[in-house]
Amino acid sequence: METLKNSLARRSILAAFIFSFNVALTAYINSSFLSNYFSAQMVGVIFSLASLSTLIILEFSPRILEKLGVRRTTSIFLFINLLMISMLATATQGIFIALALIFYIATNNIILYNIDIIIAHFANQSHVGEIRGLYLTITNLAWLMSPFLAGVVVQIFGAPVLYSIASLTIAPALLIILFGIKKFQDTKYHDRSLFASFQFIHSHKDISLIILSFFLLQVFYAWMVIYTPLYLIKEKGFEFGDIGIIFTIMLLPFVLLELPLGRLADKKLGEKELLVFGFIIMACAVFLFGTYTGNSLLYIAILLFFSRVGAATVEVMSNTYFFKCIDDREPFLISLFRNMTPAAYLIAPVVATLIISLFGFLGLYITLGIVLIFGATIALKIHDTR
Repeated sequence: METLKNSLARRSILAAFIFSFNVALTAYINSSFLSNYFSAQMVGVIFSLASLSTLIILEFSPRILEKLGVRRTTSIFLFINLLMISMLATATQGIFIALALIFYIATNNIILYNIDIIIAHFANQSHVGEIRGLYLTITNLAWLMSPFLAGVVVQIFGAPVLYSIASLTIAPALLIILFGIKKFQDTKYHDRSLFASFQFIHSHKDISLIILSFFLLQVFYAWMVIYTPLYLIKEKGFEFGDIGIIFTIMLLPFVLLELPLGRLADKKLGEKELLVFGFIIMACAVFLFGTYTGNSLLYIAILLFFSRVGAATVEVMSNTYFFKCIDDREPFLISLFRNMTPAAYLIAPVVATLIISLFGFLGLYITLGIVLIFGATIALKIHDTR
């Protein structure tokens, strides 16, 4: 039984790794691609609509899981995802590109939520940090390998070709989910409403604090993913190839740090100290990045690298802490946790649009640094697991 469980876990992580190529290849060019058809303000609105769509679908996802099971549900959303990215690769009118991107981003989030439940099913509570660290390391390896390739492809062939290449990774992931984990057995999911989930986290202060910490991390990701490519292209004068090099260096900490940090949280330290450290490193790097007036590729890459040292730390610690508190029988709570990503992408672009219009990109990064300092104060209030 344990051998079968481990085998299914490895196949699930492999599916997550392959699918992450699809997400990672397109993540840093989506906003730039949209900017060919829409203003910077409208780009933010489209990302907000994608996040709103994700929130709505996630609200109904636990009930869909109860009816169809996680394997069938994931397969359906993978097929929809394939249709949407195919439309991005072929559409030429802005309205169709916007609609495709909205539902492409939404299904990306839903698929990763479903994979979250599958991984949680295999987690031994005494090794949650190690399992989450391994899962995040494997999926982030796809993110590390993608930016340089994406930059080169977009610069030479254009974004539609990149979307076509990214679509090729969806089919293998779909085949693994359909046939590689056929023996996966859904657990008995707790029937908890959204209101009941809010009541639960309200009565469990540490869970509410870790969810808030995760939300602030997602605000960081939202602003950096949407606006940093635009900032580097329009303000610093970099080409897509340059950005690919910068982002490849930037993403190294996710591959190098998350597994050892997860083990460290399991065996020696709790998550609290590392959370505080992560937020402080992120804040310092963002302040320096936002106030830097030069255009040295190496210096910018180093600053963004250290911002991701902090982000990788916060990511694995927040995931570890949360999944030590709950398990795969709680899809509504996992949904609420994962809702922080689309919620951040819904709120952050609206706030960012206002800040940029008033203070420019400098104001955006100064504000983000302040938000991350607030994250460190939130992390200080959490009761450690050790």
